Amino acid sequence: MNITEKHISFRLKEQAKERDKEIFNWILSIYRIAGKFPTLQEMAQTFGFSKERARQIMERLVKDGYVFKNRKQGWRTTYIINPSFTKNINPQYF
Repeated sequence: MNITEKHISFRLKEQAKERDKEIFNWILSIYRIAGKFPTLQEMAQTFGFSKERARQIMERLVKDGYVFKNRKQGWRTTYIINPSFTKNINPQYF
């Protein structure tokens, strides 16, 4: 990989991180209003990508520590917000 390719790769990763933060902030806003996580389908519709892409983004948010995976409930995986990110959220939502 030459220097230009490395720079492009770095920029793409940075853009993905910014997008992840935007999506995480959206998740927090939905959680504040509804008291629950949005579904992958809701995320996909809001941001204009597939449900599978939404799942991949959630996996990246798990990897980056924004959310935790909860136990599988039947065929469904649920997520919980990392408590360190909830310090500024009104306690009535918990």
